[in-house]
Amino acid sequence: MTSAGWKNSDPAVATGGNVADMQQARADRQVQVFSQLSHEDQGRIINGVFSGLKNAFPGQFLKYCDKIPGWEDHERKRLLNDEDFRRLTARQIKNGLTRACKGEFLPSMGRLIQCCQPDLSELGLPDTEQAWQEACNHSHEVIQHRWSHEAVYLAGRRVGWHAIRSAGGDHQVQRLKKIFTDTYQQLVDDTIRGADLRGEAIAALTDMRRQSEEEKAIRYGHFLMGQELDKQGIPRRMSGAEALKRMKAGF
Repeated sequence: MTSAGWKNSDPAVATGGNVADMQQARADRQVQVFSQLSHEDQGRIINGVFSGLKNAFPGQFLKYCDKIPGWEDHERKRLLNDEDFRRLTARQIKNGLTRACKGEFLPSMGRLIQCCQPDLSELGLPDTEQAWQEACNHSHEVIQHRWSHEAVYLAGRRVGWHAIRSAGGDHQVQRLKKIFTDTYQQLVDDTIRGADLRGEAIAALTDMRRQSEEEKAIRYGHFLMGQELDKQGIPRRMSGAEALKRMKAGF
């Protein structure tokens, strides 16, 4: 991609900011998703994309412009409003454009967006379908299971393990899957931008283990209480207050 599309989008240049501020500003925008950028920066990236395509495929680019009136404007608007494109970071778009320009033919906008998508396997992330299946298959052993990635566990936790375990009927399952998919995609996007999900996952699992131990203690207390009721011949269906009264009377 040409410098016109990427290197002149630093507000620090206009405000007289120092070199460190400029570098930090540029780094921050590289990991922001397209939809979070200012309209000015979005416009510069779109300009950079089409400048890069025009430079890489000059003949084919001009042929489309001549053959289809308004083609470039239409494709620009299409890219600007595409939800998948808007979830990409500036760095992903730049790298994806580089990959797309290595082909023999001018890529469609769909192909360009595909080239911009990160390779999840390189980040240790399963694809959405694999993540959903893992969450479903291990929703009954959340603490014991060794999760493929923190994002899978956190997506399942946010959707709700009980909801996943108890889902019945195709409509309910598909509804939960949609919620899980959207949640997982957000976590994938966070991971791609460099977020560390381990801290949140470890804290959540630690809290879940603590709750599990507390539940075990409560169940054991109920078990002992039941044994004592049986020992004294007190019906278990009796109210708690009345059972306590009769137990005290027996001591």
